[in-house]
Amino acid sequence: MTWYTARLIFYTKFKDGIQDKYPIHEKIVLIEATTFDDAREKAFQIGNEKYAGFINKEYSYEGRPATVIFAGASKHYDLVEEEDWLRHTTEASFTFFDVMSKADLTKLTTGNEVTVALHENITKTLYE
Repeated sequence: MTWYTARLIFYTKFKDGIQDKYPIHEKIVLIEATTFDDAREKAFQIGNEKYAGFINKEYSYEGRPATVIFAGASKHYDLVEEEDWLRHTTEASFTFFDVMSKADLTKLTTGNEVTVALHENITKTLYE
């Protein structure tokens, strides 16, 4: 079996009917599967079943009644076929995106809000 990562995407749906933004909850999970397609299927199963208590949960977001919806799974990567690879500092996932300035980079590294341009189809071959 091979280990894969999957990004599970959940969003906040406002119950007042005004969807002026889409607050996102992102969860990176490890999946053990025989093939990429098997990993993708398991990712959707995990999103719908493991997080069932999280999905459709009623809560308040910025004072507005809301619920959480499972939007889907993306960014699947195979990691390694070895059994003992999980250890401190193991990279399980990565994200590649742009910020527009050095000031934005500083905001990002200090935990402040910043706009990013996400690259979804990046491959590790960029670093080889």
